[in-house]
Amino acid sequence: MNTPFTCEAIFSDIDGTFLTSEHHVSPKTQEVIRSAIQHGIQFSLISARNPLCIQPILDRIHLSCNIIGCNGALIMNENHKTDCNRTHSGIR
Repeated sequence: MNTPFTCEAIFSDIDGTFLTSEHHVSPKTQEVIRSAIQHGIQFSLISARNPLCIQPILDRIHLSCNIIGCNGALIMNENHKTDCNRTHSGIR
């Protein structure tokens, strides 16, 4: 019996995934992410970078999301607050 696949969260690396080789977020990527968020799917960026270096990328495309930075050592929520208790779908 096949069960439908549901997605509750999307986690994306930045370089080569979220950003193009020209260091931009493509219009298609922006469209897909905004659609996912509108459908209640949580979106988070993950990187070795410091979240303060990631925020300008999000500001350019007017997007707010969780950031997991410094190789997972620092989590910032969409309001720029460090949030060590934040969970996705109840996973701690």
